[in-house]
Amino acid sequence: MKTLLKTKFAIALLTTGSICIISCQKDIKNLNNTPLQLVQKKSNGMADLKANAINYRASSEKSHQLLLANQKIAKQNIEKFTLDRKQLLNKPELISRQDLKRKSVIHVPEDYSTLQEAVDKSMDGGKIIIDGTVLQIGNVIVDVPNLTIQGEEEEKSATINDNSSAGDNLIVTVPGVTIKNLKLLNFGIVINNANSETLINLNASNSNPGILSVIALFGSNNNIVKNCRISYSILGSGGTSGIGILLDDFSNNNEVADCKVSNTQFTAFEIEGSNNRIKNCEAVNFYRGFISFDGVSTGNVYTGCVANHSYADAGFVFFNFSPNNTMVTLKSCTANDNVAFSSIIIVGSVKIDDCIASFNTRNIVGNIPGGIAVIGIGTPGEFADISNSTANSNALGGIGVVDINFSVTNNTCNKNLCLDPLSGVLAFFQNNGVPMSGTIKGNVANYNLNNAIGTYLSGITNSSVINNESLHNAVCDFNQTNCSGNTLTNNKFGTICTDL
Repeated sequence: MKTLLKTKFAIALLTTGSICIISCQKDIKNLNNTPLQLVQKKSNGMADLKANAINYRASSEKSHQLLLANQKIAKQNIEKFTLDRKQLLNKPELISRQDLKRKSVIHVPEDYSTLQEAVDKSMDGGKIIIDGTVLQIGNVIVDVPNLTIQGEEEEKSATINDNSSAGDNLIVTVPGVTIKNLKLLNFGIVINNANSETLINLNASNSNPGILSVIALFGSNNNIVKNCRISYSILGSGGTSGIGILLDDFSNNNEVADCKVSNTQFTAFEIEGSNNRIKNCEAVNFYRGFISFDGVSTGNVYTGCVANHSYADAGFVFFNFSPNNTMVTLKSCTANDNVAFSSIIIVGSVKIDDCIASFNTRNIVGNIPGGIAVIGIGTPGEFADISNSTANSNALGGIGVVDINFSVTNNTCNKNLCLDPLSGVLAFFQNNGVPMSGTIKGNVANYNLNNAIGTYLSGITNSSVINNESLHNAVCDFNQTNCSGNTLTNNKFGTICTDL
């Protein structure tokens, strides 16, 4: 390694419109007192983010493929159940649905003892009111349009309780259905190729591993899922049972709002469709919080969502390893106390604004967690826009951007522990040979510890570094290595080091 040039600790102001490199020496620290040369061979700090992401994806792919297989089986079972029911209703020896005497309001169990029978006797636009507890065995298919199934507004104990181990669901196959004000015990809801449904004020508790997801949308658009509470009593090591809310690849333009999911084995919210709106939702005590794995999702917007305290993974994970550029937006979201290599992990294009990824320090699965990591895969048009966000007090660094053009503005990354060698707190790395450039403006990276380099650029070209502040970091405050054409203006950097 080239020797760091010496200066005494002093503020090095970078003059407007020019590039001024002032090198400095500070003892590069590492917790194990490993010689620096060995440290470099072992790790290059946040430059390893892309490798971490690829390894992470590979390690997760087995469970993801199993999930897809189980999802396919679930869809096939639902389709078979739906077809069998249609064939049953069309048998000539049975009274056709058109000849049934329909009712506009039905009470269960007062009028009919089973929910399916109540649906069969309901009319388009009718209402089923559940009083007390209904014991349910088997799936229930809702094929009456514009039907409402609900507990009384003032009734807090209206419950559907399924004690079977089959993983039964209420399956909606027609438009305009509303399900509200109910408790669900070991019973899921599936919206199957149906649109304009409303699920609201549902409280679900599940201990049945046969239910893939408590609320699942398959090929369904323009639905609302609101104010639902879902809790699993299954807490395993990442098996594919245990999804709170699932939107598959073909479920678009839906709204999921004010929902809370806890104790999930696979993930709290899996949103694979496009142009969905996820608002003020919360994941607590989860394997993964909010996730998209399939690389087909684009235009999804997460606003005011919280993913705190994973027991084995990250808060927000969005992967695009497909050739098509996709975009996800996080606005005013929080991901604290998680344990993956970053708390917010994005592969592909993203817009992150006013988010917090802090206090991710627990090392229980072999990772040293950081705040935000955004990694490109070389798809044309990929872009990372990160602004007004906070990544403080993480075990690794604050914000890492790898192999993707960027605009990173007005973010704060302070007091990160930087436990890996040569840790960039606000870090930009190009390692795929494709030019990487953008704007770094108005960011603060101060008082970061151990192996911290405040603002770290490696392989970045033709970028603007404006009005940033990096002071009192453990190794040095600013570094650019293998960079060219960058313009540094009005920055406040304390110490500067080169050739790391």
